[in-house]
Amino acid sequence: MSDATHSCLTALALKLRCGFFTEACDALPAMMETLAVHVSAQPAEQQQAFALHLDAALQDWERQDWLGLADTLEYDLAAQLGN
Repeated sequence: MSDATHSCLTALALKLRCGFFTEACDALPAMMETLAVHVSAQPAEQQQAFALHLDAALQDWERQDWLGLADTLEYDLAAQLGN
């Protein structure tokens, strides 16, 4: 994963933690597209792991669990894509 993508995930997580929910959620779909493009070039095992983390992020979003979403973006997705 590029440093720019990792920085974007971290920035989105920070926005969520600071209470800028609308701004972060507006940027999230574009970030997910970027991540999907990156992951599509990875082996099937990494794609499956990404899908699990993506599902967790979407569940956080639906529950409006902004801190959970921030953690999923910054720690789970970033770590998975760093592999």
